Amino acid sequence: MAPATSPNYLFIVLLALLTACGPGPESTDTTSSDNNTEPLAPDEMTFDAGKYINQLQGTWKRTTYPYGTVQFQGRQVKYDEGEGMVEAPSFEPYEIADNCPYTNERESVSTGEAYLAIGDDKSCTKLTLEGDQLAWGLPNGDAINYRRVSEAGTDAGAENLARIPEALRGSWAKQTQHCDSRNDNRIDIGDQQIRYFEAEAVLMTLQESSPTRIQGNFTYERAHPEATPQDWKLSLDAQDDGQTLIIQELHADAQPGPLRYVRCNN
Repeated sequence: MAPATSPNYLFIVLLALLTACGPGPESTDTTSSDNNTEPLAPDEMTFDAGKYINQLQGTWKRTTYPYGTVQFQGRQVKYDEGEGMVEAPSFEPYEIADNCPYTNERESVSTGEAYLAIGDDKSCTKLTLEGDQLAWGLPNGDAINYRRVSEAGTDAGAENLARIPEALRGSWAKQTQHCDSRNDNRIDIGDQQIRYFEAEAVLMTLQESSPTRIQGNFTYERAHPEATPQDWKLSLDAQDDGQTLIIQELHADAQPGPLRYVRCNN
């Protein structure tokens, strides 16, 4: 005869079976909605430096001072304060990035922002670009504001910007005694602009061009915050082996007759 089974023993066996069949420890659901992350849009994942560089191409003029300009030609930039620079401004290579490569600090950039990095002096400038407006960041947190005055388009187009020939560039005055300092009777001509005492005319397009003569459209603006840019049409002609300059105003309300200047050789 088999031994009788006690009620306590049956209870223990039943409890063990129920425990074994019950749910195990709670597992972590790695696919739960709380951990789901929407994929970033392409423009949020990458910074398009090439597109930013294309948008910078051309010449930008300081809004509160007509002589301050920034020119972007392909992968080179020229920053001109207008006055007080120890050395004449020249083009130098640059890079555009979403952070400064010469510092350990990493500051995220917003839409329209980027860092301009100059390798020779290992410096960075924070830029903010919005249409034809450009803010050039300063170390103290302020910014110099510029507006576009000419546009190159792409890197290839940068080589085709309107230029004033070398023979017309330099300092010119109505009389040699006016050469020693900036005054109403002296002008300074660069590769794209004519600088007057308190104004500037920036070359926009050329109708005629030779090594010693041009005729083109300029944007003229006086050095005043409320000044309105004017459309000027000028011809510039170097004569007497480059020692005399004849300027003729051809736009509406132009000054009658040619203006004669002599080259300043100082």
